[in-house]
Amino acid sequence: MRRFLWLSLGVLLLACVAASCGGGSQGEAHWMITDLGTLGGPSSEAVAINRRGEVVGNADTRTKDKDGYPISHAFLWRSGKMIDLGTLGGPTSEAVAINRGGEVVGNADTRTKDKEGKAIAHAFLWHHGKMSDLGTLGGPRSWAQAINASGQVVGYAETTVKDEDGQPVAHAFLWQAGKMIDLGTFGGLSSRASDINDRGQIIGEADTTKKRLDEDDLRPHAIRHAFLWKKGKMIDLGVPPGRAESMASEINERSQILGWACLPCSARDPYWVASAFLWQAGRMTTLAPPRGRESCGANAFNEHGEAVGSASDGGAWPRPVLWRAGKASALRLPGELEGEALSINERGQIVGYGGDEQTSHAFLWYHGTRTALPGLGGGWSDATAINANSQIIGGSDTKERGFDLRAVLWTLKRG
Repeated sequence: MRRFLWLSLGVLLLACVAASCGGGSQGEAHWMITDLGTLGGPSSEAVAINRRGEVVGNADTRTKDKDGYPISHAFLWRSGKMIDLGTLGGPTSEAVAINRGGEVVGNADTRTKDKEGKAIAHAFLWHHGKMSDLGTLGGPRSWAQAINASGQVVGYAETTVKDEDGQPVAHAFLWQAGKMIDLGTFGGLSSRASDINDRGQIIGEADTTKKRLDEDDLRPHAIRHAFLWKKGKMIDLGVPPGRAESMASEINERSQILGWACLPCSARDPYWVASAFLWQAGRMTTLAPPRGRESCGANAFNEHGEAVGSASDGGAWPRPVLWRAGKASALRLPGELEGEALSINERGQIVGYGGDEQTSHAFLWYHGTRTALPGLGGGWSDATAINANSQIIGGSDTKERGFDLRAVLWTLKRG
């Protein structure tokens, strides 16, 4: 979530830079970058894009908070225009997802404040130009995470139950037809929903009755398991062999589920090592890192079950990875120390970032070829998502504004 430049008189500023894309059979291909602008402040970030090329994200406004920092609002970018989605009465809002019909979900501050004077946020649905408050499960706050084509929303919301520290406990929810439904847990206190497909199947993680000792605060914490919720029932997906906990992050229309699991490395090294997993047809398969890497995480996958993410050797430098048919392949980034693959579409086009200690640049990886995507003139950019029409969103800085990032859209032009 990031940031820069100014929208003046409602005119969209365009920065068009050409970069070669190998393998084109219909003439030379060039990637054009579009600066999506801001809501009057210095920076913006693109979060998600649908098939129609509509983009949602968050952008700084001209208004500043009491500490002098710009206040950010959720936006919808369509037909070359950035629309301010507003708030629920409080100062800020953020968008998290958009469906094929252009409905947006996110979280927005309400007029209500907590004991410390901070605005309390609720999950929202933006539909036909109006932001609606989705409410809570009895507690003060709620957070939206995803929306499907039918307008069903999932996330998590605080309940009236409190933990041992007196804080409200959150449960996964499904919101539909104006009602928020509590999805429950596996006997523990809390749960979260992270995604929903168009069939209404929901995934996330929930506390079990089992506990583990946390190395940081030396207190027992509930062990979490990934879940699949369908037909009114929460199904425990378990953990891969040798792992202790699991969390589900994404589900496709084939009911395949992507997530990650973790385990203690050894008694001498108490730090937890993560590994990606793919669940399908009742079976959870560990997505192992490439040879020479210790841990990995998957960020996204497509309808073919191809997943992308990164792997680490235990040091500070992650490397981008593609899993196809369960086999890991490192995506080579010549001359670069680190990188990560963040999104993949149905064509197998992969986007992410690669760089070194000084710079980072957005890339497209397709059929074994890496293409550098143009930036706005600064030394940093990343590509965070790509849709079925090869439209890519991400962020880039400029020479003028340094570390303030701008939401950008890359589109393919042939000529």
